[in-house]
Amino acid sequence: MRHPRYERHHTIVVVRVAAVFADEQPAAEAEPSVNALKLMEELISPVSVAEAAAGGATTSLFVRTNHMAEHDFLQAQALHTFASALLSDAGSRGERRQVPVFLSMTKLAELMLDEQKRTNARDMILTSFAANYPKKSNSDAGDVLKQAMELRALVIVADVRTEVDVHALKSEAVLEELLAQRLLLVATEEVIGKVEAELPSILFERCRMLEVHTWGCFMNDALLSNGAAKQLLLKMRPTADRDGHYERISALHLGSAQIDKDTQQELCNLLTRKECILRTLDVSNTQIDGNALVQALSRNSSLRSLDVRLVTAMTDVYESLGDMLLAPDATCRLSYLRCDAFDVHEGESALSLRERPLAQGAMRLLTGLLRHNRDVADLDLVATGMLPEWATMLIQTLGANPATTSVKSVQLTFNPAIDESAQAALVAAVEARELKVELKF
Repeated sequence: MRHPRYERHHTIVVVRVAAVFADEQPAAEAEPSVNALKLMEELISPVSVAEAAAGGATTSLFVRTNHMAEHDFLQAQALHTFASALLSDAGSRGERRQVPVFLSMTKLAELMLDEQKRTNARDMILTSFAANYPKKSNSDAGDVLKQAMELRALVIVADVRTEVDVHALKSEAVLEELLAQRLLLVATEEVIGKVEAELPSILFERCRMLEVHTWGCFMNDALLSNGAAKQLLLKMRPTADRDGHYERISALHLGSAQIDKDTQQELCNLLTRKECILRTLDVSNTQIDGNALVQALSRNSSLRSLDVRLVTAMTDVYESLGDMLLAPDATCRLSYLRCDAFDVHEGESALSLRERPLAQGAMRLLTGLLRHNRDVADLDLVATGMLPEWATMLIQTLGANPATTSVKSVQLTFNPAIDESAQAALVAAVEARELKVELKF
């Protein structure tokens, strides 16, 4: 049973060409999502003067994984992320450089269980660190780590693999030493679930508790062949228990992959399944057929973000994709899109298309995206060749559900077709729908 103090979050962990997520099924969207790379960045962010004066306590992360494969991916990515950020010249953060280090809880537990080697908590932790370094450098590494530990400058990735390893977590003295540093603790559900009730309360009180639930796969740099892409999609076919790796992928990046008709059909089949959990899809610079993709998306409710840049003839289906998104009974909830006409990114509140002429299809597509987008607050359409009927369609779409409309400002200056009469009509439309949207002409 999952501990009631655990939150279910959406966490992404990139492992070269793969990623790990934690969240409920995207279609449900019952709880907020959290990017794991951002969590790691927050973990190593500088402590302010005020925080330092108050003790400088930094929330540690305790991540439960479903099985050892997830465990290893998360641990490897964390070490790579911390080392890349903290060991490079550009990665120096704050007044003193932080030191990323791996801690084997197996080694620490062995020391604690051996009466002849058992000492105080700090020395045993330092000895456990030293076990991971070559003997020739043990002395130098030990001195550096000891100093960093005294300065509370360590970023520790702690690895819990067995029930024996958990023995180290039962010691409040050990926990106090670990939690005084920046800590990422990784353990499988199978291991922690059996001994959870025996762990000290400070572990739960001072750690941010997370779980891993779904995966992502980033293959843009792999240049997949058609056969490899098809095999990947076949493995992603949903199963009843979703215990495997591939069928739990919720972010799929296939940029520049070879996608022939048979592979395209597998992708469309995946998108149209009611069990589909894909939230992000990148098919940029591929030969995928735009019409087939629109047809598949019309039966999909999970996808939120799509990248179709450099897809041949994709501009020809902008309008039909927009029509599909604007249909009253539409099931597709696409909110973010990268295409050759514009980019609507996740989390960005300002969208500027200033001085970028928009065609009818592109404008209709943009309007369809804004129907479900909850991020864009400021929309800059200055000198885009906007026509009155396009602007009216935008206002009507925003007014369809004013309670969830995020757009607060629309700039329409230097669009000659929107003359004084058109401006008055648009203002009247905003007022009639009681929209809190400011139009700037």
